Amino acid sequence: MENARSAEIRRKQRELLFPNVGTYYQEPLALESGKGMFLKDVEGKEYLDFYGGILTVSVGHCNPRVTEAVIAQQKKLVHVSTLYATLPQLELAEKVVQIRPMQETAKAFFTNSGTEANETAVALAKEATGRQELVVLRHNYAGRSTLALSMMGNKNYRPKTQSEVPSIRFAHAPYCYRCDFGLKYPDCGVACAKDLKSLIETTTDGEIGAFMAARSRCPSPATTAASSSPTRCRRPGAGPVGSGGASSSTGSSRTSSPAPRAWPTGSPSA
Repeated sequence: MENARSAEIRRKQRELLFPNVGTYYQEPLALESGKGMFLKDVEGKEYLDFYGGILTVSVGHCNPRVTEAVIAQQKKLVHVSTLYATLPQLELAEKVVQIRPMQETAKAFFTNSGTEANETAVALAKEATGRQELVVLRHNYAGRSTLALSMMGNKNYRPKTQSEVPSIRFAHAPYCYRCDFGLKYPDCGVACAKDLKSLIETTTDGEIGAFMAARSRCPSPATTAASSSPTRCRRPGAGPVGSGGASSSTGSSRTSSPAPRAWPTGSPSA
């Protein structure tokens, strides 16, 4: 028999929250606590968590070091916006710059969500290149802003009525596990990259502001196609903008020299 407390929590979930706050299950678990790799529901039953908070709890639930740091900061200073300089923000910025994957000068810009990171990355790329065209991947999840919804590559997350942002093109994702072409790497000949070349040549003006793409173990279609694309598609300026998912995504805008590359990333503002 279903526990009355769990049933009441699920009832309130359906009653009080928007239906787009999906749980993926008709009868979702009513969770109460977590520690490390384990979760516990309101009935005291324990579960091994393979989901990691949609990949955002990579150090485990209620990690002691993280928890103690959060409590210490909450007792000291919570929020003063970016109108003032604060040491924690500068320490994190310094660390982000130190571990950057590129050699060029870098600056950090902190946001509160993946949606904001994607918005900022696109704005930076357009500002640096002076171009408007975006190439995004099919099947992607980009966030909940107007731009993010326009870049959404999944019909389940796209609203039926919205103001579409123009100049967005959808490329086949280099996703070898579920290839859109039904092919296998490396015998596929990197069909997704060849299709990207055609996409650029037939649906854009050839002047791409940014490619929104997550890292892949397969060859990057942007990298592969660039070698055989027309010269105007290879010119410096357009570059990949990384996006890993709006709840935890980190956007990176690669621009032509001398403009610095920027890495917007989710972070507390205190």
